[in-house]
Amino acid sequence: MKMEGVPYRHVRTIDSQQLIAIPEDRYQYYTDKRDNPSEVIDIDDFLAGKDQS
Repeated sequence: MKMEGVPYRHVRTIDSQQLIAIPEDRYQYYTDKRDNPSEVIDIDDFLAGKDQS
């Protein structure tokens, strides 16, 4: 499998199937962004634990 684009995703092989793994902190960021697009801070600030203020 060849991946392009988002570098933090990883290919994992489970029971001979290749799956795309997304780290939990990144998944949470994009889930929050989808639910409240105007209220989410930058991904780097989110991962660093910074407030929106």
